[in-house]
Amino acid sequence: MIIDEELNKINYNMQSISDVCLVNNINVNPKKEFPNSNFEYISISDVDGNLGKITNKQEYIGENAPSRAKRKLLEGDVIVSTVRPYLKSFARVTDTFNDAICSSGFAVLTPDESKINTDYLFFAVRSPLFVNQLKQKQRGANYPAVGIRDIKPAKIPVPSLEEQERIVSYIERELNWVEELEKSTSLLRAYFTEYKKSLLNTVFTGSKNITKQTHKITKNDIPENWKMGNIGENVDFQSGKAFKSNDYIDKSDSSILCFRVSNYTPEGKLKLDDCSYLPKKFINKYQSVLLHNNDVLITMVGASCGKMYYVDKEGLPALLNQNMWRLRCNKDTIIQRYLYYYLKSCQDYIKNTTNGSARKYLTQKKIKDISIPLPSIEKQRNICKNLDNKFSYIDSHIDIIDNLEENLTEYKESVLSSAFKGDISN
Repeated sequence: MIIDEELNKINYNMQSISDVCLVNNINVNPKKEFPNSNFEYISISDVDGNLGKITNKQEYIGENAPSRAKRKLLEGDVIVSTVRPYLKSFARVTDTFNDAICSSGFAVLTPDESKINTDYLFFAVRSPLFVNQLKQKQRGANYPAVGIRDIKPAKIPVPSLEEQERIVSYIERELNWVEELEKSTSLLRAYFTEYKKSLLNTVFTGSKNITKQTHKITKNDIPENWKMGNIGENVDFQSGKAFKSNDYIDKSDSSILCFRVSNYTPEGKLKLDDCSYLPKKFINKYQSVLLHNNDVLITMVGASCGKMYYVDKEGLPALLNQNMWRLRCNKDTIIQRYLYYYLKSCQDYIKNTTNGSARKYLTQKKIKDISIPLPSIEKQRNICKNLDNKFSYIDSHIDIIDNLEENLTEYKESVLSSAFKGDISN
């Protein structure tokens, strides 16, 4: 097998994770053990897989703890997401998160300091060598994951502690300049994102500062010849379908894409590198969730609440999975592209209307109650054409950033691969 061939190329002693770490050493039950005390909670979405860092946290009182809040963290631990491990939502636990509790969706690795140091362990589990072992073991088409039984026997190279320090120094030296460049690309991306927001707000209200709390637009905010309406009066909502696990099949001429939240980015770009498929015969059975060109989608549950996508021909035919709404307009009053752009201008407000603590969700009523300016259909087309042109120019620059970041990711992978194969010089 390919994985075995890769393992045989390693110049260091190979050991399993359970040989050098305790796995899930401290388990807790906040509801029973400290129902009246506050604690910090780390979910999988709080880890940035690209940075390899915990970037967010949530606070709960014990009695309201999420059901998955089960693993206690200590400084020096390394957490490994068991869900979609190829996304590498892995991180070192710093002193900031000492004594926090994380989701049971993580495997918590506590290194045996006599055998392996934390920094080395962190880089080792982020290496292609380790990740590919998990990818080979993951199960589930719609929710690919591995179990603790897959983490424990996974092998990593374990040289002497002195050699580990040399390898860590090499990796940090090689990746420092990459991280600085990634910070610059992140700032550029943020600038373009804000510029797009300002364009949208200016088009619809003439203002660049729309409040995230109310997003109230009145007749006084729009041109005299425009009308006002609300989303609910002019748009049909359809929820996606919760398909069963045994509905999914491998990709073939007899399959159709099951369109999931993970199939589009927060920027609204199609993403087809992680797909699930259903029998093509489902098209007739589930016509209500068959996507059409120009449909507008909104994620209604989870960490991606409020994320939007404008469906085009690429990726079709497809059936809409759960956790999203499909929106279609009354063609006499609104065109689809106009609806998409307008909702994008409301996106900050929409995200601020979510309910739920452990798992965020949107309600249709809050979306339907949003007021929408209604110029003539011809004016809507002109607005969309203008925005399409401007966004196309901006997106061309974002594409350059995307390509640069992909190259940086490939470089980081090559650094880790070389380091753990023993292919580095002094």
